[in-house]
Amino acid sequence: MENKKVAVFGVGRVGLPLALVLADKGFQVTGVDVDPFRISLLKHKIMPFLEEGADPLLEKHSDKNFQIFSKEHSGRVISENEVIIITLGTPIDDTYSPSFSEIEELMSQFAPYIQSDQLIIFRSTLSPGATEQLIKQIENQTKLKLGETIFIAYCPERIAEGKSIEELKTIPQIIGTLDDKSAQKAAVIFETIAPTILFTNP
Repeated sequence: MENKKVAVFGVGRVGLPLALVLADKGFQVTGVDVDPFRISLLKHKIMPFLEEGADPLLEKHSDKNFQIFSKEHSGRVISENEVIIITLGTPIDDTYSPSFSEIEELMSQFAPYIQSDQLIIFRSTLSPGATEQLIKQIENQTKLKLGETIFIAYCPERIAEGKSIEELKTIPQIIGTLDDKSAQKAAVIFETIAPTILFTNP
């Protein structure tokens, strides 16, 4: 699947290892982040945190299969990539429930740039029902139809900090979707990494 273009929004402890592993598999990966210090470090080929096996991947793929941009470039990045992976954090609210208001706001900002036939993958922690709610939001704001002109999957991350590079390649990947075509498209991405794909609903 060489040269498939993937955008990863949020290059922290979840998004960056995934971005580097995908780049190493031949994908053209664009990372987007809001932290200027983290962006600066990555542009200078310096990992912003400890992650076993990440330094040689960053050195190898920086400005080649992996590029990093600030949030100001989000619109162009979204419109130019086939796959959009969201790895934003989900803080806990006053009732100790995950809050995905930041993701809802981000998707509202993204809506004008989302293209037909794109695949959106949520890799953030979402509570039951959240994926369905986000799907409805995207359909309403883009006028695209799930399973026909837009494809959406929830693919949770279940790895230990500092061991992501290794565990991405050894832990089965869960793909949760409401339609078969979204599942198939997400599998194309993760079957290049994970030893096993497990399909379920969101």
